[in-house]
Amino acid sequence: MIRVVRGTLAEATSEALLRETRPDGAVVSPSGKALLGRLGDAAHLLDLDDAPRGSAWISPAGPLAASFLIHLVVQGHDEPVSAESVRLAFTNALRRAAAFGIDSVALPPLGVGAGNLDHERSAAIVVEAIAAHLEQGRPPSVFEVVVASEYEEEVFRRAAARYLPQDDHD
Repeated sequence: MIRVVRGTLAEATSEALLRETRPDGAVVSPSGKALLGRLGDAAHLLDLDDAPRGSAWISPAGPLAASFLIHLVVQGHDEPVSAESVRLAFTNALRRAAAFGIDSVALPPLGVGAGNLDHERSAAIVVEAIAAHLEQGRPPSVFEVVVASEYEEEVFRRAAARYLPQDDHD
């Protein structure tokens, strides 16, 4: 099941929140910056040596309502965000969530921003990956795409209608 909701990622009530990073764990998106601000003293949990682009790792969510943060390395030190890096990192994040038995995840539009992917491309990548994952019958089974605008909401709802059966989206 995929739900598209307007709000902030830091306030999502899913079991895990997905966050985009660089190889050193640095913030690469506005939603990630807002999460970091909410973590306060627990932000030290996000320190990373040098994770490869396309990888994903998991940490406690500290004071947030979620239990876990799953960090997606979508950008290299000298490599921009790409459709392939987002697809690979998101697929690896889903594998991590499944390994931990996490049933619900919340995520922002992945890889978007100036010089990065447009929202339509991001939505296609995310929803196609969710559709492929749901076919496997493993957790997570509930996805909450947290968007900031009516435009983003419409783009992700159209993608869900295109790639998922009606029963799998709101």
